[in-house]
Amino acid sequence: MKIQQYLKAVRDAKIKVDLISISFIILMILIVLLLMFILLESVFYFSPIYKKIILLTIFGAFSLTVLWLGISYVIINQNRYPSYSWRNLSSIIGKNIFPNNDDTALNAYQIESQIKETQSKDLADNFIDNVAKKIADVNPDDNIDKEPLVNIKLITVIIMFISIITLSMFWEQSSDAFYRWENYNKQFLAPKPFKLFSIMEHFGRNLFFFQFS
Repeated sequence: MKIQQYLKAVRDAKIKVDLISISFIILMILIVLLLMFILLESVFYFSPIYKKIILLTIFGAFSLTVLWLGISYVIINQNRYPSYSWRNLSSIIGKNIFPNNDDTALNAYQIESQIKETQSKDLADNFIDNVAKKIADVNPDDNIDKEPLVNIKLITVIIMFISIITLSMFWEQSSDAFYRWENYNKQFLAPKPFKLFSIMEHFGRNLFFFQFS
């Protein structure tokens, strides 16, 4: 099963690239959420119950994502996931290695998988061997489009840079808010609002000063 072995290698390469892409997307989401909740905490002083709800929601979403990845991996191995199916992978290989006849790899795989039912076995073997030799010269990784991964990495770096700049601009408030998130079980009281008082001076003018309650 020369063609199918190569297809498995291509599938593994595609899974690897897709997992890296998903990891960067998760990282982007976590960075955005971290920045957002730190900035919100610096203003609103969330109570412990709200912090627990937020953290449990994030943890639940992460757990569901891991579960989805696990189920997807099982479905992929059963050849039931369309984008990872032998047919789709054969089409990807065909477009990359046989641009003038992109059905070549798919035809070779179909013939190989039904070789026992083929009447002209020698002819089928020669065709499969010729295709196998051509695809063997191409690294399985080279069949995978990595441009989306490059774009995701670039966006992640931009988001990280913006986050660092934002936190640096509000470092004191951000560090205090981060400390309160670390101690999410503890209640922190927000500064009380100020009141405006008026004092009559001897010469008849009103002076105002601020006092915190």
